Amino acid sequence: MNICKSFRHSCLIGLIKYSNGAFNYILIPQGIKYGSFILNKTSIFIKFLNLTVGTTTFLIYFSVLSIVFNLVFNLKKGGQYARAAGTFCQILEINKEKNLILIEFPTKIKKWVVGSKIATLGRASNIFHNQEIFGKAGYFRNLNVRPTTRGVAMNPVDHPHGGRTKTSSPEVTPWGRVAKRNK
Repeated sequence: MNICKSFRHSCLIGLIKYSNGAFNYILIPQGIKYGSFILNKTSIFIKFLNLTVGTTTFLIYFSVLSIVFNLVFNLKKGGQYARAAGTFCQILEINKEKNLILIEFPTKIKKWVVGSKIATLGRASNIFHNQEIFGKAGYFRNLNVRPTTRGVAMNPVDHPHGGRTKTSSPEVTPWGRVAKRNK
């Protein structure tokens, strides 16, 4: 497993090789080292195996008070929750009769989730990401990231949100319709 930092993710990513020879990138859990073996099972036989950090399986197979990250609610979308550096969700309660799991999200919201959803055991890596110091102004320019100007700071001819001088009028499209409406 090769571990590297991505500009797109705050969590570390790693290149893994499956037992069939295929390669894939995953989000690395905290505590995984180069050359470690991780388990990625979604079969019914996983409940007889030891669950270690990095194991990806259904929520119903984890125990109470387990820490998980990279929750997959929709298989077509991939992981959607607790993917940032150092984040995790905690399993608070398991109801095996109804196949429901009570999960506390990083935002401290508690929610019942179906046990057939997939997650990875552990905490997302790079837990000291929030203490990172860039060192100087212009750090991101060296990474080829150009500055962006807010639309509110522009004139009305340059941007649909431009021209307002701190009024309470809503931001509108070029055709006058409200652009940012609460859904």
